[in-house]
Formats: sequence, C-alpha cells, structure tokens
Amino acid sequence: MIAGLVLPVGLPLGGCADLDSQARQVSNSVSSEIAGLAGRIAPPPPRHTTTPHAAHTASAPATTTAPEPAASPPGPPISVDGLSAGAVRDLLGTPASRTTAAPGETWTYRDGGCELRLFLFPDVASGGLRVLDHRIADAAPAAADPQACLRRLHDDHAG
Repeated sequence: MIAGLVLPVGLPLGGCADLDSQARQVSNSVSSEIAGLAGRIAPPPPRHTTTPHAAHTASAPATTTAPEPAASPPGPPISVDGLSAGAVRDLLGTPASRTTAAPGETWTYRDGGCELRLFLFPDVASGGLRVLDHRIADAAPAAADPQACLRRLHDDHAG
C-alpha cells in the first residue's frame, strides 16, 4: 500500500536504552514518511448522485437546486449556575416571581410554555445571592433542548 516505506529490521536485543533509541528512530522515520505522503495524496473527487429516473430519461432536463443556507449557530450556550443575582438580572431581567425560603430565594422566569426556576443562596465571599441550581420546564416541542428555553428568555429580555 505505501510504496517506498523502509523500516529498520533486526533490532538488537541488547539493553533497554538501545531499544528505546531504535524505537524512537523507527517512529520518527515512519512519521516523516507518512507526513511526506500526505502532501502527495489527492482528495477523492466529489460524488455526483443522480436519481434513477433522471439518469434514464433523456428528455428530462437536469435540474440542480442550491443547498439551503445553513442556519446561523445560536451562539455560545447560556449558563446560569454560579451567576450572581445582578448578573442574572442583566441576562434575563426581572423574574416573573420571587419566593423567599430562608436562607435562599427561588426566582421564576416564564415565556409561553417555558419556565425557568433559579435557586439562589447566599454567597459568603460576596455577601450577595448566587445561583446554586436551576430547573427548566418547557412544554414546547424543542423541550429536549434546555438551551432553547434559556435563549427565548434571554432574547425576550434583550429585546
């Protein structure tokens, strides 16, 4: 398969240092050969697919459709765990409801079928509240993706 690749054969069974040195030499030789081949190997040609109907019908004009543009990526994931109360307000705005249960608070955000509950507890270092955990309930079909709910809440606030 790989023409011109020569490997040293007959490694002496002497000391381990000799074996290690010779093994490194073989590894370096193989690596440089492979690197040299990589530049000479052409990529495979693009595959053209035709439907059987189009291939056997001479009168049917060949039609090509441009691929639909890919949807822009939604951006980096939104993470709420560990955020301070102020950072949460900056990200999502004022919660729809707040419940105080000493020593923490539960903030609830809603958008249609999407509900986000944040559990904030005192942060001894800063003296403020910080999100320790969250729960997402989403009745929308995209409920398998909790990021969809977080993005809707964020986008509603960002306007």
